[in-house]
Amino acid sequence: MDIEKLIALFPQANLGEKQAGAISFRQGDAFLNIPAAELSEKERKILEIFLGKTADFEVECGVWQDYLTKKSNVKPIKRGKIRFIQYEIRSLEPS
Repeated sequence: MDIEKLIALFPQANLGEKQAGAISFRQGDAFLNIPAAELSEKERKILEIFLGKTADFEVECGVWQDYLTKKSNVKPIKRGKIRFIQYEIRSLEPS
């Protein structure tokens, strides 16, 4: 994804910590924040289609993932349904 192009389309957007009142999408270790008040409903839906769901879900999953992979000892508080699908690849060679 070309963040520079998105910021050119939405000059009010910024890259950094998740911000209240913004539609936020995870971009590596940071968030792309676009002030929600400046977006139409159609723009929000288009952004979600191309960038995925808003960051609230991703942050919650990240907290659980850290706990389950022992990167954190803090047990997250469950706020909704979360599904993890885990698998192991034992070989990269075709069977």
